[in-house]
This record gives sequence, structure tokens and C-alpha cells, in this order.
Amino acid sequence: MRAQTATTDRSTVVPMAQHGRREARGAHRDRPPLQATDLTSAAFRAAMGHFPTGVALVTAGPPESVEVMTANSFISVSLVPLLVLVSLGESGRMRGRLEHARGFAVHVLGEGQRQTAALFARRDRPNAAAAAHLLGATPTTGGNVLVPGTLACFECVPFASHPAGDHVLYVGRVVAVHVGADGAPLAFHRGAYRELATPPPSAPESPATKGSAAEWRG
Repeated sequence: MRAQTATTDRSTVVPMAQHGRREARGAHRDRPPLQATDLTSAAFRAAMGHFPTGVALVTAGPPESVEVMTANSFISVSLVPLLVLVSLGESGRMRGRLEHARGFAVHVLGEGQRQTAALFARRDRPNAAAAAHLLGATPTTGGNVLVPGTLACFECVPFASHPAGDHVLYVGRVVAVHVGADGAPLAFHRGAYRELATPPPSAPESPATKGSAAEWRG
């Protein structure tokens, strides 16, 4: 029975793989070639702009003294332990705040929060109680804030920091995760905020999320 099954699988899979290779070879003929560009900051930024990212709010501190900034350099790093990373400008306000903060939080923005992203990307962005009021932020037991309407929030404590050119990479150990309602994320591509053309499929409800925002703490 094992030999028969292997023969059936081979007869089905191999022709499909060959068809895929032929299709890929044909598609390459219609694609324009890549061109070398100057190694300048402007050219580098333009090339990196082809890589779309999500958009997040980084917050540090409780409502009365919170610092808030928009970031798109945010990635997960590890599952054991749970780690995330944000990249911050070396001379920025948030970098100075995180040097002495007990923790920080990263909120994933939804497609309807474009104005929020633009506001907190400015150099003269509001902070402290004024920022908390504008965001409708509420305090957490971990000393951070929760921003309503965001898709998810990751509360972190400092794990490591690494200087990297004109930025500093901050790695945080995730100690709490808050999840909001399903929704499409806000995206950033080629210097502008974007919305996804195709909405994401709805995730099946689990007992942890049914009926209210879910929360995880570690």
C-alpha cells in the first residue's frame, strides 16, 4: 500500500511542479530588470520604501507623563522568551525616554487610524496628559497605557538595546498582550499610509476572545 500511495502522489505532484517552473520561466521574460542605484541615503530610503510595513504607536509611561511616537520599524524576535524589537532614532525624544523607563508598549494601528499615525509622527507631537487625552488612553497595571481602537498591544519590559548607526534597537520582553476587535491594519508603503486592498479573513473566535477584548499576561 505504501508503494501505491507513493506512485499516486508522484504522478500528481511532479507534473504540477513542472508546470509551475515553466510558468515562472515565462513570467520572467516580461519583467523589467533591476537597475543599480546610487548608495545615498535618499536612494536607500526610496528602495526600502518598496517594502510595505505595518504602523504602530510606541508608548512609554502612564497617562500623566506618557511619551508617544509612531513607528513602522517593529518586528517580533523570539517566541522563547517572547521578544519584540523597535528601532528608534538616536536623537529622538522616545529614545531618551526609554533609556530610563521601566517598560514600554507597542500598539498596532488599524486602517481607520491614519490621522493618529500622522499626528504622532511629527516632531512637535503632543505628549503627557495632552497625548493621553487625545488618544483616550487608559492606564494598565504594568505602568503603561492602552489606546482604544488599536488592533493589538504588547506591553514590554527592557531586555536589551543595541546601537545601530543613527538608530538604537530596543528589544523588549513581552509581559502582556491585549487584543482588540478584528480589523484591517494600517500599512505604510513608499512614503505614504495605505490600506489593504483585500481585507484579511476573519479569525475564528476562541473562548479567550469571544465577547470582549482578550488579554494575556506572562
